[in-house]
Amino acid sequence: MTIALKTYTHQDFIKFVERAEAVIEGKFEFVGGQMLPVHFPVPLEEDLIDYILSDSFDENQRITNKIASIKLCHGKLISNLHGKIGMATLGKNVNIYSQGTYVYIEITGSVRVPDLVLTNANHEKSTKNDELLNPKSIVEVFSKSTKSVDKADKLTEYQSIESLIEYIMIDPTKPLVTVRYRANEHQWQEETLDAMNNVLHFKSIDFSISLSEIYEGVVFEN
Repeated sequence: MTIALKTYTHQDFIKFVERAEAVIEGKFEFVGGQMLPVHFPVPLEEDLIDYILSDSFDENQRITNKIASIKLCHGKLISNLHGKIGMATLGKNVNIYSQGTYVYIEITGSVRVPDLVLTNANHEKSTKNDELLNPKSIVEVFSKSTKSVDKADKLTEYQSIESLIEYIMIDPTKPLVTVRYRANEHQWQEETLDAMNNVLHFKSIDFSISLSEIYEGVVFEN
């Protein structure tokens, strides 16, 4: 198989995702006209994409493809945050989505799948294909294969979203949380937290949580 060289459209991606869910395990992002597994950010093979988009596609034929799995500590970190934020925001018009919700980046036309997304339930906007347009907060947990993308490409893309108040990056190998806060329309500020007694504050929902709570029960990756 050869790596895809041609580019695909957003509509191709939507069709691909609808069909791929039945035959391939995992979620996919759309970047630069290419389709990438969320936790293995290398473009999918062109012949695989074309088959799934074709009239000969068989939804009963399971496809084996190299897609990185989520490690337990990664899932635990998101579970901790989701649970504690959920309890703290009951009845406060906050929607919480984790590890499966698409976010559309208007400036690039990309579609990302953050580990955790917070929105204002009363003002949430999305495309007709349920891709969120106005998240208030986004969280990504690093992995070896996605760390550079999370710190560079996604940082630029997420900061282009007008509604976004903060972008939070979590290291699964040690207590380390990096936060980018929107200071004003054109400037962002960065804060680094690296001790278990440090407190992360979500300005978007006025909620604080210590790193010891975030990393509770986590066995660090090597």
